[in-house]
Amino acid sequence: MTAAEPFRRLTRAAYNALFGLSKTNPELWTDPEADFEAHLGAAFCDPVPGVHLARPVRLRVDEELKQKKRTLPRADQQAWGFYQSLEGMTPASADDPLVWAWASHFWCHRFTLERFPPTPRAEKSREALAKWVQSHWFYESGTRPLYMNIPARLWWLAHLSDRAARASRGVFSGGEAVRHFSEHPQRFHTIIYYPVLWERRVLAEFVRLSMKEAAGANKQGFETIAKHINLGAGTRLLGVMPQPELRRMFQQTARRVLSDPANAGNRRAVHNPKKLRVLSLGAGVQSSVLALMCEREDYKLEKPDFAVFADTGWEPPEVYDHLEWLQSQLSYEVVRVSAGNLRDDLLSDRSADGYTFLGIPCYVVNPDGSSSVMKRQCTHHYKLRPIYREIRRRLGLEPGRRAPKNIEVEMWLGISSDEAERMKPGLHEYTVNKYPLVDRGFTRSQLKGWFTFNYPDRTLPRSACIGCPYHSNAVWADMKENRPELFANAVAVDRALRNGQAGSRVLGEPYLHNSRTPLEQADLSTPAPAGFSSECEGMCAI
Repeated sequence: MTAAEPFRRLTRAAYNALFGLSKTNPELWTDPEADFEAHLGAAFCDPVPGVHLARPVRLRVDEELKQKKRTLPRADQQAWGFYQSLEGMTPASADDPLVWAWASHFWCHRFTLERFPPTPRAEKSREALAKWVQSHWFYESGTRPLYMNIPARLWWLAHLSDRAARASRGVFSGGEAVRHFSEHPQRFHTIIYYPVLWERRVLAEFVRLSMKEAAGANKQGFETIAKHINLGAGTRLLGVMPQPELRRMFQQTARRVLSDPANAGNRRAVHNPKKLRVLSLGAGVQSSVLALMCEREDYKLEKPDFAVFADTGWEPPEVYDHLEWLQSQLSYEVVRVSAGNLRDDLLSDRSADGYTFLGIPCYVVNPDGSSSVMKRQCTHHYKLRPIYREIRRRLGLEPGRRAPKNIEVEMWLGISSDEAERMKPGLHEYTVNKYPLVDRGFTRSQLKGWFTFNYPDRTLPRSACIGCPYHSNAVWADMKENRPELFANAVAVDRALRNGQAGSRVLGEPYLHNSRTPLEQADLSTPAPAGFSSECEGMCAI
């Protein structure tokens, strides 16, 4: 769907026709390119008055999640962006089965198929396949549903999260609640099952309980907590209880249920976790603005325990100058860590840890004339490892020792909402990645505007290694024209990759430019996107 295009709803005749087709030809729904319109007559849908997308939304399931079906609920993290983009939808219009049936067939059929692939039973039985289709592509109101049909699920998941966040008065954000439920989908289902939890303040306290005191409850424990609260609602009107009393009741219920070890699946979360909040500071646009917002406590952001800058030794000079200024503006500690100089290590044909491999994602022409791309290992060796080495040092963890169950590290990453595809889970069992800018819906351009308004005499640099192969043509061209000394720096490395000074273990000819030609000869006039969206840990260029 394009921006401002109205949402639509099937006619009842079209809905019934597709539902009947799901019984006779359920195999059609397993085709990602299925043409449902071909099976319907003219005028099979109508616009929903007042409901439209304010901006395009592309729902997708990445390849990693497809391979790990147990993690597929993480795809529901896209619910927040979907909800914010869909304007005019109300709980009343969201209870229309004809709306969501249109959306699931004509807007996100492929996404539904990837998010809920057929079960083994459905693949073997035609009857089971028909039921699988009917449960995910259709929706009937009055069944407290909303968790099987994909677009309905996404909207209601975000709506309830937003409703709870507003009533929580800043205890958690709507984006944080969405992420929590996408990692624990059964908890969202539990809220749907118990209408007593839908009152605003009750919902807010229950979601807060799920994210905090009951964070470590297993499926059985969480459902037991919900049952006890539902029973309590039979004798007390939860909706009119003072909030402190309501919270106390929920906490007491959680403690009573979780005192049984059988109900606690995550002991670390149950037994008073010790949290360390660390801001990953790349000294680029997003992380710099996030650091300053935390210092000013804007948008209910709190100061981290410390910020950490991983220095590859190959950043542009303006990044280091900006980092010095940034440190002067922050009252909390900024730590610089390093695994060595990336450029020097490339020229000496070794890695930060002494291994002889080329760790940057060069573009290679193989001996047989085919093309390939080197595995990107620079982020891991020159950013992640030194950062986590410093974190473990501060936690008093010796090399090779596992973190105690009651330790949790929040890694705050400066990724904006227009780069939300770079969000990833924490690298270690004791780390949780947080994305405050995504939660608050900030885009990169909005962050620049915030900085210009508050610091009109300063400019923000772009943080990325001078010779990063992920540079776009625009970045290379600007460097060549306006920073010739930096461009010469990158050209020297590019040449060294092929003259035996660096990259000697590579079978083929490596290049820094994606055209696989020498950098000084590359055509930089054509548009070419930067490759940071594939930078999987989300640590570079922020």
